Amino acid sequence: MGNPITVFSLIYEIIRLKDDAKNKSINALKHYAYRFMQRYFLSFRVATHVGQIIPADALNKIKEFYKDLKIKRTFNAYNLNQICNIDETPIFLNMVPKKTIHF
Repeated sequence: MGNPITVFSLIYEIIRLKDDAKNKSINALKHYAYRFMQRYFLSFRVATHVGQIIPADALNKIKEFYKDLKIKRTFNAYNLNQICNIDETPIFLNMVPKKTIHF
């Protein structure tokens, strides 16, 4: 999979290649991009899932995390019932857009 192409990356290229595009509004540039897509029969595609591979050193990282947590818990005198993951939000380091333009 190469670099995903979004409408905004298309707009960036329009601005880069057309001198008069720099003075256009964002709505005009979006319209221009959508017309370009229609003209060349381009469509949006949505990724249904992104495969993830567990790193080889995951077990070591988990052990290190628990060791660090135990040290901090002991130092601050926290009970286990005082520690929780409030938001439970995963961290994505390599986010890809949900939509891309299909050629």
